[in-house]
Amino acid sequence: MFQVLFDLALQLTGSPVQFKHIHGTGWSCIIGDLDYAQAKALGLVLNEIDVTKNWEEHLINVFKSCHVHYKRKIREKRYDDIIANDMLALLTASSEVEINQLFDNIEKAEAEWAAFYRQKWIIASLNKHMSKIDNETWVASPNNTNTAEAAHALSNRRGKNLKIVTAILQGRKLDKERFTSIHVHQKYNVPNRGRDRRLITRNVLSNKRQANARVKKLNNTNKTVLTKRKQNARASSSKKKAKKTITIISDDSDEEDKCNNNGNDKENNVTKSLSKSDELEYQERALALKERELDLREREAKVRIMELTNIEKERELNLNS
Repeated sequence: MFQVLFDLALQLTGSPVQFKHIHGTGWSCIIGDLDYAQAKALGLVLNEIDVTKNWEEHLINVFKSCHVHYKRKIREKRYDDIIANDMLALLTASSEVEINQLFDNIEKAEAEWAAFYRQKWIIASLNKHMSKIDNETWVASPNNTNTAEAAHALSNRRGKNLKIVTAILQGRKLDKERFTSIHVHQKYNVPNRGRDRRLITRNVLSNKRQANARVKKLNNTNKTVLTKRKQNARASSSKKKAKKTITIISDDSDEEDKCNNNGNDKENNVTKSLSKSDELEYQERALALKERELDLREREAKVRIMELTNIEKERELNLNS
């Protein structure tokens, strides 16, 4: 794979690929995921170019692995917190002595893991103090492969499981659209964000956001008012139940019972009337909000009509010119 890549670069540029640690100039760092087979294949290809170093020594001089994938694997395995912290500390350890101490601590719990990452070319790809890449190049180069991973974002843009010819045509169409947007951005400094950001559209979206915020605020206030009144009603009823009543048998007891019943009926009627008035107020506010939403929609429709008329006028002007 790497040999084919180097041959293709030679065909396109007319000059062979060169490496700084071999030729004194050229590529000084290659960043990739820590895949053992791929890394070894790269080292073997470099060994064919320069046989004075074995494949592991070549990787120590040029290979840097992705820190993001390294940290993700540690999180997914759910190691003990102390062991996981030692594993992460390998990335920032400042000396070989400190690195060996960390490996000794990890080896007590994860011997296989420590044996794998203790290989010279692997730890050299993770820590700059073990690598032979110069410090300036190490600091300037990224510690992840996110740029390359981002290229996969558009792989399924036009669909999945397509026929070969259809996939090629759709990919060509997508590439053409992307090149057009890049050209417009470079020439007119107008970025393509995939949505309309003109002044009229921004104003319409702003009106929508304000209307939604008002609706949410009104709903929240109504809910809080209703809940507070319900809580007060429950509290008053519980207090009445908790009161101890002493009944005195007398001739006037029937009249007192009638008075108490009349008082309770009046209180119940008052609470019912309050709840009905609250419901009516809530319904009136909801209707007012709906009317506002309808007004906003009418305004948006008018704005859209104006935009369409402007577009038609522009087309007529272009045709006349």
